[in-house]
Amino acid sequence: MKIASDNRDYERAIFIRDTLTRLQNLLQHQKMEDNSIEGYKSEEYIGFLEDENQNNMHVMTLMSKNGVINDMKKYQFDMLGDNSIENFICQYYHSSAKVPNVIYLSKSIGEEINLQRVLYKMTGADVKINPMDPNYLLEEHQYKSNDINKFSIMQLILNNLKTYIEKNHEPALDDLQKLLGLKRLPYIIDCFDISNFGNDFAVGACTRFMNGIPEKQGYRKFKIKKVPYQNDFLMMEEIIRRRYSPDKFK
Repeated sequence: MKIASDNRDYERAIFIRDTLTRLQNLLQHQKMEDNSIEGYKSEEYIGFLEDENQNNMHVMTLMSKNGVINDMKKYQFDMLGDNSIENFICQYYHSSAKVPNVIYLSKSIGEEINLQRVLYKMTGADVKINPMDPNYLLEEHQYKSNDINKFSIMQLILNNLKTYIEKNHEPALDDLQKLLGLKRLPYIIDCFDISNFGNDFAVGACTRFMNGIPEKQGYRKFKIKKVPYQNDFLMMEEIIRRRYSPDKFK
């Protein structure tokens, strides 16, 4: 990890760091959130929606820590061979650094008990898996407000997935287009940054998102060539020109 960092291969350094974390957690059976703090509770919501035309499953996850929603992630997998929701969940938590106390699923898969046993073997701690039907008509006198909030979160996830399947792009891009007053959807988004290591060494980087998803083949790293002193504005101009007009800086 230190060698990768010294070579400025930061993505590999992060990958190694996360791998070390997962291995340490597996060895020590401590993949659960810290439950020693009284009242602390972590929950994760996982919504599944199948695109029958493309024969693939779209997945979105939301983590809730003490009632605060964060850490949204999106995945998809083809419904081929032995690919299934059960296999996805096992692989998802096998590669995760932490497992929540409770996992809510958007549908019942009939294997909740077996999955709980598998997660117990992986983590050494009990994990509760609760299937939910967000389309079920809730009545206030039947459910507590906390339960209604859980169904609302799951419905939000499924609505987001439905919009993605219907439009074939991330719903957040619609908001970005409107916010920035763009004539077209921002299908490709490039993000630039400058890092200075004193006055002698400066580098630039470009990350690319396509359809709201990181496109690592479009990532670029630059050594500043034309600016001999610290000036972020001129350095930014240089790497943007080189990104889109590489023939000018051969």
